[in-house]
Amino acid sequence: MSVERINPSTMRPPAEYYAHVTRAGNMVFVAGQAAVGKDNKMIGVNDITAQAEEVFRQLQECLNAAGTDLSHVVKLNTFLTRPEDNRPVALVRSKFFRDAGLLPASTMVIVSRLARPEMLIEVECIAVLP
Repeated sequence: MSVERINPSTMRPPAEYYAHVTRAGNMVFVAGQAAVGKDNKMIGVNDITAQAEEVFRQLQECLNAAGTDLSHVVKLNTFLTRPEDNRPVALVRSKFFRDAGLLPASTMVIVSRLARPEMLIEVECIAVLP
């Protein structure tokens, strides 16, 4: 099975120890995405809606670079630092996963902190190629 690592040029370069996307056979694995722009600056500091919109946009971009899209996501893992952000994130997520038939298996975890203190959300996913 071939394995390809993909880092979309429109996104910030990942740290030297991971790739944004790994495609293995017909499976696509997207690393945890956070609301960090190409310039490495946080988007939406202390604004969960802005951060969630950026995170789901980045997931979409990663999937497109691998030859798939959100309609082929089979597993979604969401990490939040504040439990009260669950509902606002669900509202943003529903914009990206509009059709009830597109709902992936999902896990949400509340953590004490993410990689940077201003990060409120990080999302990773697994998808299949069409």
